[in-house]
Amino acid sequence: MSQSSYAENILDRAGMSQCKPCPTPVDTKGKLSASSSAPYEDPTKYRRLAGALQYLTFTRPDISYAVQQVCLFMHDPKVQHMEALKRILRYIRGTIDFGTHLYKSSLQSLLSYTDADWGGCPDTRRSTSGYCVYFGDNLISWSSKRQPTVSKSSAEAEYRGVANPSFRRRMTEKSSENVGHVAIQNSCHGHDSNDRTVDAFGNVETLRFKRSHLIPFRVRDLCTNNG
Repeated sequence: MSQSSYAENILDRAGMSQCKPCPTPVDTKGKLSASSSAPYEDPTKYRRLAGALQYLTFTRPDISYAVQQVCLFMHDPKVQHMEALKRILRYIRGTIDFGTHLYKSSLQSLLSYTDADWGGCPDTRRSTSGYCVYFGDNLISWSSKRQPTVSKSSAEAEYRGVANPSFRRRMTEKSSENVGHVAIQNSCHGHDSNDRTVDAFGNVETLRFKRSHLIPFRVRDLCTNNG
């Protein structure tokens, strides 16, 4: 599945049809901030382009994080935010034919991956979590989103990050059952955590926070007791 024509249209609207391609959609050396630079002169243009890019993420998981970041500042875009948005467009110019591929697969298992930073937003110190879910060999769901509250530790950020894909996998299992699809054989989850915060199939590690202490137990129930 590809939205190459739609991507070309976005580049035309931005006046960047002949721009120089960029190898990556985001600069990982720094974080965007609400007070990073002077206000951008045409906020309406910024909002239109950022909104259009959101629809492109329907088939382009590779730009989900970058688009999520620029959309955080649609209410008051700065010059630096527009430069970040243009970097995404330059990346799209070089990857115009990219999309999501669906393959015939004999596998009928769900596998999800997730990760989260800790306090990555320089303005609010909220963490950003992302996940992707595979059904067999096919990527079927993905997301990148800033967490709604500040996490007191990296462990809490990881717990919050692992909750969403766990619920998404369970919803997919239920939907598959409702439409009469062959039952999903198994469901598992992988994550990146230096603190060993999540062990959904075994013992839960010592909790390092209070308000989110129920999340790992709910995740473990979803994994072991089929919700």
